[in-house]
Amino acid sequence: MLKKITCYTVLYIFILLNQPIQAQTYVIPDANFKNYLALNIPYVLNSNQELIISNAKIFTGTINCVGMNIEDLSGLQYFYKLTQLNCNSNQLTFLPSLDSLKQLQHMWVYNNKLTSIPSVNQLTNLQTLNVKNNQLTNLPSLTGMTALKSLDCSSNKLTALPDLSTLLNLEEMYCYINFITNIPSVSNLLHLKIFNIENNAIALLPDISQNTKLEILQFDLNQIETIPPLTTLTALKQLIFAHNKISTLPDLSANTALFIITGDNNQLTHIPDLSGFDNLTHVELSHNQLTFEDILPSSKHPQFSTVFNIQPQDSLNVNQPVSAVKGSTITLPLQFDLAVSGSTYNWYKNNIYLSSTTIPVLTLSNITEMNAGRYTCIITNNTSRLTGITLHARSYSILVEPCIKFSYINYEITANDCSKGAAIQIDHTQISALNTPLTYALHPLNNQSSITSASAVLNDVMPGRYSLTISDVNNCSVELQNYIFIPVPAGCMDSFTPNGDGLEDTYLIDKPGYTKIYNKNGTLIRTLNTPAAWDGSDESGKLCPMGYYIIIIDGKEKTGVVLIN
Repeated sequence: MLKKITCYTVLYIFILLNQPIQAQTYVIPDANFKNYLALNIPYVLNSNQELIISNAKIFTGTINCVGMNIEDLSGLQYFYKLTQLNCNSNQLTFLPSLDSLKQLQHMWVYNNKLTSIPSVNQLTNLQTLNVKNNQLTNLPSLTGMTALKSLDCSSNKLTALPDLSTLLNLEEMYCYINFITNIPSVSNLLHLKIFNIENNAIALLPDISQNTKLEILQFDLNQIETIPPLTTLTALKQLIFAHNKISTLPDLSANTALFIITGDNNQLTHIPDLSGFDNLTHVELSHNQLTFEDILPSSKHPQFSTVFNIQPQDSLNVNQPVSAVKGSTITLPLQFDLAVSGSTYNWYKNNIYLSSTTIPVLTLSNITEMNAGRYTCIITNNTSRLTGITLHARSYSILVEPCIKFSYINYEITANDCSKGAAIQIDHTQISALNTPLTYALHPLNNQSSITSASAVLNDVMPGRYSLTISDVNNCSVELQNYIFIPVPAGCMDSFTPNGDGLEDTYLIDKPGYTKIYNKNGTLIRTLNTPAAWDGSDESGKLCPMGYYIIIIDGKEKTGVVLIN
């Protein structure tokens, strides 16, 4: 029985060995990728344009399918011995698993539409990974990729980076134009030469003191306020930190290899002396808050005029609001460059030239409402090395306040007599003024003489309406028109004696309107806009004779009064 089974087995194997072998194939879904293979590696496809997997597995070399509108690289996973992949500038939205591409050394997939990439940390021979200008929101783990020398994930939608601590041989790192807020530790990246993280949302730089081979440090267009110490980075050649919030630079005395410093559009208020940095070819420090005192030491550099770009500087100082009281004198000092000589200060109000001074102070006397506005200063210096550099100072915004301030003023009639008039008390507790003492004055509406007092008490005020004026020692005043009304005392007759003795010389018509005054014969002798005090005169100013007169307001209200000479 055993002998019979063995014979059948041998026969089956013989038949199999003499059958034609069918190669295993894979249907490539992307027509453009298939066309690339047909034109460049035709032996990996069969007559049906299917991928012959066994042929793909033994292919060694490069796939270079740049700009062929490829959307899907499915089938790539079978090119086990691929060393370089260059498929930039396509329409890629999908990459297959790359775990089998153990010999891959360089991978360029930039300028595509990838939203994710598969795992890459099995590619232990990978030296270049370039996924720039895609739509990636995260990167896969990079742990264990010790052969990686160049990483470029710029121009994506990344908000964070994976752990970088095992990229021990990384030399170039480009992560610009993303939304990254934090950079993981780079202390283990001892071979790092280029570190470019510009145009992100980073507020704090990592410790870079161990990256002693660093040559280019670029982190412009972020939110960084402080640059960490650079004393160990003696190989540093380019320091680029424009458009941040940096107010001061660290010690650069050990960084004499620098040939480019770009730090415009920051908040620098001080820079170190760069006059001895002989390798410098370009220094851009415009749009900061540097003064002549800050610039002067570096201006001794032998190529200062051609290497350094300092102009323009942003406005210096914080715009300070100043309250100025009418009639007072104020000074507007600039608190910088006090030890620098040779400066001219050109002052402007609301961008209109005002005056020039040779000292950093503007004095304004006898303040009025016309002095209100925004004051700035443009400063130049006649030192030869500073020629052409102009500083702008945000100075002061002046708000002119009344010399006398109050919310409301009350008054009280403390006495009112038919012959002597009234006494009133002004409530001065609600009044504030810088330049005291104050003077109080009542102005009758009929243009008669005013009543003035050095105190808040005014006496001998006849019935009528008055405007109140309050003045300080500089004759700066406020007026409350038609503010005080003194009624006719109870029991007084409707009569008056305009004889100039100061007692009942006028008759108050306190009702508003257009008023006509007739004599007893019906003759019109005077018209007035009331309320007003009638002084007994006719239209010509002549005193009317004693008698009875009729007052009609707006043709309706009628009153009689006796004029006694």
